[in-house]
Amino acid sequence: MKKSPYGITIFCDDFRQESSGKYIIIGGYNGLMNINGPLPAILPTLAIVFNFNAPLGYKFEKIILEAVYEYENNEDTVLNIDLTEDFKNQNQDNTSTDDYERKITSVFFPAIVSPFEVRHEGRLSTRVYLDDTMFRVGTLNIKLV
Repeated sequence: MKKSPYGITIFCDDFRQESSGKYIIIGGYNGLMNINGPLPAILPTLAIVFNFNAPLGYKFEKIILEAVYEYENNEDTVLNIDLTEDFKNQNQDNTSTDDYERKITSVFFPAIVSPFEVRHEGRLSTRVYLDDTMFRVGTLNIKLV
């Protein structure tokens, strides 16, 4: 079991949940988004799926998910989601008998940006803040081809 928080981000065109509870990732990116044609390009949707875990004993008062579009020495915030109220009691001691559940606080949060405008080559970076500590959890490079 990891002793420090960690996470990943899935970038895709769309994200859906089946009635069975399973998730469908549509048009997943493998670290690179190629844009064919002139800029600006408009994507009807861009899904950003945060998956973040922290050991249960890792105490925090505030949790924020963020996605930032970085280009030409600029940063534009695409998403800034404060989940503090949703997770207020999750980082306290858990009475679950399941060994795995007792050891982590888990955040699985899909977000849809619609539309997403690509104005420049650059990258989309995702971050999770626990209080004032930032954890980088993903990057999607954006290239014009």
